[in-house]
Amino acid sequence: MGKYKGIFWPALIGLGHIPKVKKDQFYDQGGRYKRATGDEKMSFYLRHPVFRNNLSLFFNMDEKTLKLISRMTYREFCTFYGDLFKTGKSTRVDEVADAFNYLLEQDEKGNIRILSGFYSAEEVSRDPDKARPRAIFYKGSSVKPAAIVIPGGGFDSNVNEYEGFPYAMELHKAGYSVFIYNHRVGEQLHVKDSQKKGEEAVRDTVVFLEWLLEHEKELGISMKGYAVFGSSAGGLIATALTFSNYGDCSSKRGFPRPCMIAPIYGLDWNIEVRPEDAGVVVFTRVGEGDAFGFDGAAGKFQEIKAVLGEENFDAKLLSNFPHGSGLGLHTDGEGWMKEAIEFWETHQKK
Repeated sequence: MGKYKGIFWPALIGLGHIPKVKKDQFYDQGGRYKRATGDEKMSFYLRHPVFRNNLSLFFNMDEKTLKLISRMTYREFCTFYGDLFKTGKSTRVDEVADAFNYLLEQDEKGNIRILSGFYSAEEVSRDPDKARPRAIFYKGSSVKPAAIVIPGGGFDSNVNEYEGFPYAMELHKAGYSVFIYNHRVGEQLHVKDSQKKGEEAVRDTVVFLEWLLEHEKELGISMKGYAVFGSSAGGLIATALTFSNYGDCSSKRGFPRPCMIAPIYGLDWNIEVRPEDAGVVVFTRVGEGDAFGFDGAAGKFQEIKAVLGEENFDAKLLSNFPHGSGLGLHTDGEGWMKEAIEFWETHQKK
């Protein structure tokens, strides 16, 4: 952990806590939110009033880890995270600050809500951790279909700041209502095997989608033609919601299939495409030699295209698009979100 040893040690021995933040750090003299930078402490972001006292909506992980990272600046956190997991995350600090400030602007306009309570009271009484899933709702056009964004994090976290806020900003600027969705993570899933964790996270997401379908009118959204944007583990969830060989896919659970899924460095390379998947619409981007193996999906591209139809499958293997590149600024993936929106809009008209 090198230079971060002094930051991590208090939390590791159980004395850590997320520091309190004075109110005047969040607001200017006029009572408006101050613009944030990448040099703010993580405690500033975790405790920001935009999240309505939900400490895990900037970066969602177990409470011990949140305490552990809370004394870092966001810039330090990105460098540590990028070095530890060998991702492209460490270079995108300003991108995150811009997207976070956009969130603050939209909150001041009354366009942001924090949503919870997707599981029934009976299910929560049996498993209190099922009260944990949250969504950040950006209110957009009630005519356009909704976009669901599922950040990655290996089912042990949700990297909202990196694969949530920037995506939501671009989608919301295009007029869409957007939901950044956080499923249960880590020990909250009550299983240790990574595949089992993924299956539990998919079930959380199914419950959320069913909740959205029941609350369309109340939220002022349209789920007709909705899309799911997911990176890394979020892309695996998007895949599992859509293709018929997964246990909790839309066809088996009885909810409408997404109009499009966009698994970014997240399409499951173990996917089995069946004839009943014809017509599924997929937009995907992945980097060569992806650090987490997602470039293995490229070997399936032709097989998938043969079943879905060439017009329904937009996939590229990119030479410079490291895992964790988010929107891909200054990589070969730059502009993928604009391309994905255009692809989605082409299929909305069908």
